[in-house]
Amino acid sequence: PSPLWRETRIFPRVNVQESRDAYVVRCEIPGVAMKDLEIRLEGDTLSLAIDDIPAGAPQLSMGNTSFHMDTHYTPLFAFGYGLSYAEFVYGDIATSSKQVRIGESLTVSASVTNKGTVAADEIAQLYVRDLVGNVTRPVKELKGFRRVRLQPGQTVTVEFELHSDDLAFFGRDNTLQTEAGGFHAWIGGSSAADLRTEFQLVPRDQAERTQM
Repeated sequence: PSPLWRETRIFPRVNVQESRDAYVVRCEIPGVAMKDLEIRLEGDTLSLAIDDIPAGAPQLSMGNTSFHMDTHYTPLFAFGYGLSYAEFVYGDIATSSKQVRIGESLTVSASVTNKGTVAADEIAQLYVRDLVGNVTRPVKELKGFRRVRLQPGQTVTVEFELHSDDLAFFGRDNTLQTEAGGFHAWIGGSSAADLRTEFQLVPRDQAERTQM
């Protein structure tokens, strides 16, 4: 019936068994294991806890109005996104070293190519993730950006200098600190960039820096 469909329409296929006071819904979700959900019957209303719906479950609205519950969990436009008359392609991401000591810097670079037919500006952006910290760290943090103007077919290399101070954060004791550990770095045209490299931040007294 309509109330049941409204509650379960995010699932591609459902098989329903009716019991005395509840419906058991077996959901076939692509990429997700078969899942049985119990939908309680409260008077004339069927209710389903939102926590029972798998995160990222695909939408099958069949022309129905979409609500926040069954739309994708990513934003329509990523942070840093901008329209352009040209298409830009990033590649060849690299770091000047695989390790950097606290108190020192390394360089993160990548190539940017204008694949369009007109000259245009691009804002290349550097994002970093601290993989482990004594407090939860953001998935991506913007650490730098560069505006470059490219002619059709032109390729340039953008470079970002990253000092260990740029990786500092306020810890549990509310003091600014820099912790040794692993980091990921991305360069691209927005926070949705997937061109990634990695490096290690090591203590000051660690002697060896491994060059790439």
